[in-house]
Amino acid sequence: SDFAARSGVVNFVHGQVDAPTSLVVSVLADSLPEFNESFVLGLVHVDQGVASIDPTQFMVPGVILENDNPYGVVEFESANVTGDESVGVVRVNVARSNGGLGISLWSWRLTAGAS
Repeated sequence: SDFAARSGVVNFVHGQVDAPTSLVVSVLADSLPEFNESFVLGLVHVDQGVASIDPTQFMVPGVILENDNPYGVVEFESANVTGDESVGVVRVNVARSNGGLGISLWSWRLTAGAS
C-alpha cells in the first residue's frame, strides 16, 4: 500500500462553521512501476460532540496518479550513431528503462538528414 496512515481525527473547534479543516493523507513514494491507485476516504463516526455525518457526503473517492512510467521509457542509448558503408548495416541500440509492464512495440522511420 502507498499510504502511511489509514485513519486519523479531524477536529473542529467550538464555533467553527463553514471553514474547512484539512485532512492529510500521506502517500509513500516507491520505485515499483504501478498504475493509478484508487481509494475511498470516509468519515466513520463522531468521537466527541453531537454533530452528525451528512449521509450523502460521508465518503469521497480519490486517485493517486502513477508517476513512475509503469510501461517504461524508451530511448536511444546514444545521441549519435555512426556506421561504415562497407559493413552494410548500422546498429542502433534502443533501451526501455523504469517500468517493464506489458509489450512495447515501436515503429521506426529513417529520414535523410543534412550532410
